[in-house]
Amino acid sequence: MHVAAHDQGYVEAAATSVYGALADVPGYPRWWRDARWDGRLALRLGGRAAFHARAERHRPDVGLVLALGGPRTGSLEWHLEPLEDGTIVNAILNLHLTGGRRRSERGLMRARIRIHRGLVGLKHALEATP
Repeated sequence: MHVAAHDQGYVEAAATSVYGALADVPGYPRWWRDARWDGRLALRLGGRAAFHARAERHRPDVGLVLALGGPRTGSLEWHLEPLEDGTIVNAILNLHLTGGRRRSERGLMRARIRIHRGLVGLKHALEATP
């Protein structure tokens, strides 16, 4: 079943700084506790299996798309919007999950919680940097 979600957060940092952190895929574990790097990025978005992620499309200072693979597939797009002294970070998630509607909805809810945790981690990491 295909599920999709859009979440966003505000980071008090320039879009160039936010893009730099997002484009540094091996660095995700520094700010997102659900990310692991062992030569490739693994994102725990809920469930037992992690999604393997790779940067697929870069748009410098605007965003990038991570292709998600593993037992399930999809994409996570980071889209940046400059706003006053900071940046709105949009996380656009598209997943293909197995199971029925209820199971997919629970999986999407877990994924959104973990993406929110990642947005908060990104915010803290970038706002702590002078």
